[in-house]
Amino acid sequence: GAGGRRAQRGGSGRGGRGAMAPPRVAPRWLPSSATPAMMAVLLGSSWCLPVGAVFELDDVSSAESCQSWMSDYNADQLGRIVKMNCDKVELAIEEWDQMQNGNSPEQVHDWEHRGLKGLNMCKEAQAKLKNGHAWDAAHLAVAAFGTGIMQNHLCCTRLTAPNCVIPIHHTSAFTFRTPAGILLCAFVLLLTTMCFGSCIDSCVKRSKAEQRGEEQDSDDFGPPVTSGGGGLMSGSSGLARELQHEWMQTSPLRVLPGADAYARSASTLFSALHAAFEFQTDSVKNQYEHFMSMLLSHCATVADRFVEDGQVDEQSLLSDALDDLHCELMEGFVRWRGNYRECAGSGMDADAAVPPAGGISWTNLPAQVCKPADAEQATERSRQMVEIATYLLVWGEGGNIRFMPEVVYFLTELALASEGPGASGFYGAGPVGSGHSGRFLSRIIRPLYTLVFDEWYQKVEINAKGGDSKVLHKDFTRFLLPDVANYDDWN
Repeated sequence: GAGGRRAQRGGSGRGGRGAMAPPRVAPRWLPSSATPAMMAVLLGSSWCLPVGAVFELDDVSSAESCQSWMSDYNADQLGRIVKMNCDKVELAIEEWDQMQNGNSPEQVHDWEHRGLKGLNMCKEAQAKLKNGHAWDAAHLAVAAFGTGIMQNHLCCTRLTAPNCVIPIHHTSAFTFRTPAGILLCAFVLLLTTMCFGSCIDSCVKRSKAEQRGEEQDSDDFGPPVTSGGGGLMSGSSGLARELQHEWMQTSPLRVLPGADAYARSASTLFSALHAAFEFQTDSVKNQYEHFMSMLLSHCATVADRFVEDGQVDEQSLLSDALDDLHCELMEGFVRWRGNYRECAGSGMDADAAVPPAGGISWTNLPAQVCKPADAEQATERSRQMVEIATYLLVWGEGGNIRFMPEVVYFLTELALASEGPGASGFYGAGPVGSGHSGRFLSRIIRPLYTLVFDEWYQKVEINAKGGDSKVLHKDFTRFLLPDVANYDDWN
């Protein structure tokens, strides 16, 4: 079980403080389709100003992007910002002092420097606050923690949760007064000149394609990999692209090593399952976000374990977090499946390397996501991911049958073991559900719940308050017959 796995690893199992390294966020003004040539032009135009210019951003001005959150604050609220940030500075220093064992002299020196800088800025902020300069005090306090301690990676200016956000971008100091700076500037200008023509040509071609209405499929998704069964049912490239964008543009997971491969695999997997079993689109999006949220939480828990061992290994963070998530979330399913397979005549085979899951085509995790590269471990992670995704999607659709967890497990196992829809599809001929219902909801979940409902109730009425009121069968209001099935019986 999850507890046993954690005990073997020496894990604490406590909630994550978010011990991942501070995220390095790409500037959001760069278009998603920007080519390396376009990036060179942008960098060249922003860096190579007249030689001798100095771009140095002091600790206070680095917090400029945070000021917009405080523009409407009064003096009392600004005082709370000062206290909140300076408390964070003191807490960070206290926590560091408690876990210095195993750190290198360079790490100790760097942290002492950052801690001293944060404390000095807080002292100055408190002095300004005492003298009635609340705005300047808040500005300094935000910089004390966000810049002095977190090195421009966090902006704590909100009075309600979440108090801190990740800045859109930050600027580092750089000077071109040295000969090395001049040479670098010249090199960037040369690169800009060489790439400018290529950039324009690329933009013109893209513009013409868009005018013709051609859809430009991204190469990020790579060649499809069939998970099993010989089928080749892939999902909508539009949905997959939207899901991948969600991971790589809005989730903190995007900064971890291997994030692009995990985002590609997860997005193509959820999209392919959506197409194969006809789950509701919004439900798929919700469960994809649910999956990312749980994976992020487990990344923090794994990072806590690494901290206790002395160092965070970000290279294996996503792999270990996925393993932990599968162990915890799928513990009941794995136990149920093992017990069911022991039953005579169950017809269930041993685990496939990667379940066929309807013969879907999706991008499995490559060996490179494991450090060192390990194809066998990557296959295991792909198996865990498809089991988690299938379970979440079945559970997400089955709101009315969640009180029967073994039924949810059974449907999950059927979906994982299915090898393909056949000529008539998974659900045979028949109309799609009314409204926005997909066929999994209208042909699987709804009939199951109707069967359970009909055992006890005859209809649903609108009560005096305008809500739903279930009407029991005749005489059921006085007593239930001994052979009436209840939820445990159906389960």
